[in-house]
Amino acid sequence: MIPIRGTSPARPPTSPGQPPRPALQTLAARSARRRRLAPRVVVIALLGGLALAGWRWVAGERINARIEARLAAGAGPASRPDDAAPDLAPEAAFADGIAEARAGRTLEAIAAWRRAGQAPDAALAADAWFNTANLHLRQARVLRQSGGELDRTGALAELAKDAYRRALALKPDHWPARYNLQRALQWFPDADDDSAALPPAPARERAVTTMRAFSLGLP
Repeated sequence: MIPIRGTSPARPPTSPGQPPRPALQTLAARSARRRRLAPRVVVIALLGGLALAGWRWVAGERINARIEARLAAGAGPASRPDDAAPDLAPEAAFADGIAEARAGRTLEAIAAWRRAGQAPDAALAADAWFNTANLHLRQARVLRQSGGELDRTGALAELAKDAYRRALALKPDHWPARYNLQRALQWFPDADDDSAALPPAPARERAVTTMRAFSLGLP
């Protein structure tokens, strides 16, 4: 149940001997624990609505803390990952990308995520390339619908598809990247055969790519 803001959900009466339902405080505590355990933010683009819909948490608390610090301080020259410890530099770059994207600085966000895309941690690098691809694809869609230059639209779409493929090369079971690449190929087909343009999915999970439930907000 998702309570409406400003109201408390009604509770059905309990019968004698029936244990009381959990208090709202207990539910709130559980929700807080889930938030503490939630992982790294990844930008999920609602491409059908031409907007970034929100942030998907997909990694550990250390990156969460760094992202929160970047968002609180704002990204810019003073918070570049060059000053971070070498083993934390990719995480700092990833966090900078989140802060820059939140501030609407797309080029800076992409530059930060491209740095994070060189991380030795394949999962972190794949998420960085996924975020990069989402921004490029969103730009291409907006530009095409506004009647922008075809060459620039095509170039942005190619950058998006390349970034999705980089994410999948690092993490073949990155299903959001696989799904978004499928959509990108529908909207901006490759010159050659599209069926060969999508990296093969791991055999045991291949059916997931056809499941409507895994649409992530895409049409």
